[in-house]
Amino acid sequence: MNNIYQLKSLGNHADKEEILSSDEFQKNDFELPVALGKSEVNKPFSVDLSKLHTLLVVGKSEKEKNTLINSIIISALSNKNHNQVMFFIADLNKSNAFNSHHETGNIELIYDNNAVIAMLNDLAKEMNKRNDLLKANALRSISEYNKKHKAVPAIVFIINEFSGLSLDNNDDFRNLAMFGRSCNIHLIITTGLPSVNVITGTIKANFPNRIVFKLDSEIESRVVFDEAVSEKLKSQDCFLFQSF
Repeated sequence: MNNIYQLKSLGNHADKEEILSSDEFQKNDFELPVALGKSEVNKPFSVDLSKLHTLLVVGKSEKEKNTLINSIIISALSNKNHNQVMFFIADLNKSNAFNSHHETGNIELIYDNNAVIAMLNDLAKEMNKRNDLLKANALRSISEYNKKHKAVPAIVFIINEFSGLSLDNNDDFRNLAMFGRSCNIHLIITTGLPSVNVITGTIKANFPNRIVFKLDSEIESRVVFDEAVSEKLKSQDCFLFQSF
């Protein structure tokens, strides 16, 4: 069953500090907590990325999408070190919005399509390697493995503007989306093009958890959520979050 929440971005440093220091964020039992924003009643709203596993982010405003992605990165790293989580960020728009993370040891930035395809292949190989590790230890997930052994870090691959890639035809991408959860390898993809040619049936099937910012029309909204909702949002920094 799906739930839809209306939220507001953490648009400034004070907002981020407030949510990261809140009891809701500090005292949760999430394996990989990330802050998404604030609720309609101004309450901090965070989720467990390890449970979501895949996330589709759609919005016309590059600024708002980048603000959200930065919030996810900063909050995930606020209580995790490089032995616990690693980020790979494909900034295909070359927005420079993530350059501040250049010197962070557990974040790698890439900028072209070929590098994305190579990274997907590398992550698929890493998934297979982790699956072999689980089989050898008779375990079902890396989360279980980490309770008994030296921690294997979660990996989050963010593809910022995936519309120029033929992900539907990429076996590594599909396999990671379908089977990466137990191996702690997670995918976040974004686009500013809410059309059926970009957000295909394959994408929607593998990315049931979705964030959509204010769109221009009912048609665009239905492409993402199968109903007319996001065009009714009041401002560009508001968004809807659908989770399953």
